[in-house]
Amino acid sequence: MDKKTLEWMGERVRKASAIQEEIKAANKIIVMLKSAQSVRVYCQSTSVDITIWGDRVENIFLAEVEARMINVAIDGYQAAIKRLESEFEQL
Repeated sequence: MDKKTLEWMGERVRKASAIQEEIKAANKIIVMLKSAQSVRVYCQSTSVDITIWGDRVENIFLAEVEARMINVAIDGYQAAIKRLESEFEQL
């Protein structure tokens, strides 16, 4: 095996490791999102809580909006994982 082939293989291993780390991080975020009880939106230096969660939800409409936001985020991370898995397979 020549040096060029060895470098090529090393680069593929580094890329594969980075992809695996990204997948692992995305899966951790999905787990956190699935257990989220509220959403906070950050806009530059200000943050906005969609609903204030306590013993009961005051505004069912806002709770539904919040649930949809969480689901959209989960869908986005799952799509990213599929893309990363495809990239990994191509290596």
